[in-house]
Amino acid sequence: EVIKRPYLEQFIFNCSKCFRLAVWSSGTDDYVEEIVKHIFPDTIKPEFVWGRSRATYCPVVDIDTSGIYDASHFDYVKKLKKIKPLGYSLEKTIIIDDTPSKSKDNYGNAIYVKAFAGETDDRELLFLEEYLMGLKDCKNVRKIEKRGWRNTIKTSL
Repeated sequence: EVIKRPYLEQFIFNCSKCFRLAVWSSGTDDYVEEIVKHIFPDTIKPEFVWGRSRATYCPVVDIDTSGIYDASHFDYVKKLKKIKPLGYSLEKTIIIDDTPSKSKDNYGNAIYVKAFAGETDDRELLFLEEYLMGLKDCKNVRKIEKRGWRNTIKTSL
């Protein structure tokens, strides 16, 4: 069973009117395809649906407290340069993620959201939709400071 984040349908519908939507997840390709079937209505098709195979495997090198080299942790990083040859402008591309390290090479394009753990009172997508609507006519999203995005919206937190 897919547990949908509250306001997901509204978010996808309203955003699809102003933006070209795509899905790029660090989940396995099959998993991502299946989730997209459950969350996107038949009337809205993402531009592309990409999973882990399109991300770049990056070991997270760490030295533990005893001085031992530890490369057991890793991220699947989404490098936006991969979409540029498809005709997408990086100045008009926003990546939304709950894990900053997965978009670390494109922080100027990133909006970081809170992770979702099934909370029924979650309002993150309401806030995000309002924020995105303020960016829809922006010529270069990379020049906009997005780290404190929640502080710029009018909807009551």
